[in-house]
Amino acid sequence: MDLAYTQHPYKWPVIGKNSEQIASLQYQDASDFYHQYYHPSNAVLVVSGNFVKSQLEDLVEKHFGKIAAGTPNRNQYLQEPNQNTKREKIVQGQFPEDALYIAWPSSARNSTDFYALDMATDILSDGKSSLLYSELKKKKMLFSGIDCYLTATTDPGLIILEGKLREGIQREQALLEIRNLLDKFVSDGISEHTWEKYINKNESAYYFSQLGVINQALNYSYSEWLGDPDLVMHEFEKYRSLSKEQVIASVRDYLGEDQGSYLFLENGN
Repeated sequence: MDLAYTQHPYKWPVIGKNSEQIASLQYQDASDFYHQYYHPSNAVLVVSGNFVKSQLEDLVEKHFGKIAAGTPNRNQYLQEPNQNTKREKIVQGQFPEDALYIAWPSSARNSTDFYALDMATDILSDGKSSLLYSELKKKKMLFSGIDCYLTATTDPGLIILEGKLREGIQREQALLEIRNLLDKFVSDGISEHTWEKYINKNESAYYFSQLGVINQALNYSYSEWLGDPDLVMHEFEKYRSLSKEQVIASVRDYLGEDQGSYLFLENGN
């Protein structure tokens, strides 16, 4: 992550920056962190199920009312500058397969571009008829596995493309074919059949995600965290309102060759 991020805290793993930093932590560090962030002003409480509202309010007051509210975390972090220069890193070692990872800066979670990019990554890699799978894995047999997806919380995340290279395939050839495919995606556009298929897939996934009281509670808490508790009820409309042109533009604007960070894992001799 430190290749793709230079300033934002996303560059650090949740568990810690490195083993040395983890080893240096003291009990007081953990205690201070807990009391700074784990309190009601930083929490979202969602109750989903069959309950009597008046009884629920009494129970919430009983179990949580005595906890001090604390100071809200405003989540104001250093943001990444625009990336216009390619970054590369090669790691040699003992790996099951040579692999490549490309990370492009994405948009914020509440941006229209997020939904366009999410749709684009589905068309590129979701299922055996997707472009990356059908063209680069099945037809040209460059990869034993290939995927493309978004990371997302609130601040701008990453668009990640990862691929495991078949034996004998050089990274230069693989990169060229990926670039050619992305350029072709932009120039050829999206067929009506493909568009309807992935809209329907998104709709099915959206409704399935609402099944069960646990899923409903999680979805409402995440929507509240994003600043719009009603998002859970209308988020699919953000996909439905997209145009094919917006999705194509998202690939053109975000997945440029010089906007990416490239990590290569290679078996050393």
